Amino acid sequence: RGLKSTYDYRLFKITTSLEDATKYQVIEKYLRLHTLFHHGVSSGQIIGRIERGATALYVIIHDIFGQSLLPPIIIVTAVLVATLFKSQLVALVMFLPLPIYLLIVRRFARRIYEIERKANDAFENVAKEAYDVASNVHTVKKFSQEEAETAHQVALQAEAREVQYGAERLWAIIENLQTLMATLGRIGVITSRKRKPSTVTSRGARAPISVRHGPAFVTALSPCQGRALCAAGGERRFGAHGRHPHR
Repeated sequence: RGLKSTYDYRLFKITTSLEDATKYQVIEKYLRLHTLFHHGVSSGQIIGRIERGATALYVIIHDIFGQSLLPPIIIVTAVLVATLFKSQLVALVMFLPLPIYLLIVRRFARRIYEIERKANDAFENVAKEAYDVASNVHTVKKFSQEEAETAHQVALQAEAREVQYGAERLWAIIENLQTLMATLGRIGVITSRKRKPSTVTSRGARAPISVRHGPAFVTALSPCQGRALCAAGGERRFGAHGRHPHR
């Protein structure tokens, strides 16, 4: 537990340092651009993009690589080596669903990427419209357009959410696939016990795996295969620590 806490702290510190340094380097470069450039763009839109870029950097380094990929890879490798030493058959059954899962997820990942890109554009348009309305609030009140502008904002937000819901439905399918693959792996481990595979003893002889190894393999399979599937699918970590580019 102490090692995990130290790792989480160091990872968070390094990630936030990189996030802050990158963010303010980009802001400095933006401020140094020619004055004519600033006349032709929306400052609120640019700052919003910089904020989302910094958030994306945090999510990629801390949540995806630091939490969803590196620790599962270490755990899966250790369990795979230990299982191979104990029983090659059980190791095959435990990790056979992984390449099948990768092939299935690859198809969904492309669609999710396109939907997320459209959702980002839609939410960016919502933020831009809201900024424009806030900047011209006196004009809105002069022509009594409060209700109309509010209704327009609600409509834009609803359109953006509808796009986002499409990605959420695909994520739900992927999560169900993870559960299905993990269940098939457990069934395979339990079934393989009936074959009585053997292991290599310290003297080089082959010793049969006893019945008591079955529950042990299933126990090891549950977190290990779950982590492997999540890492393979690029488990979503958006929303961790209250950070999400869409909100």
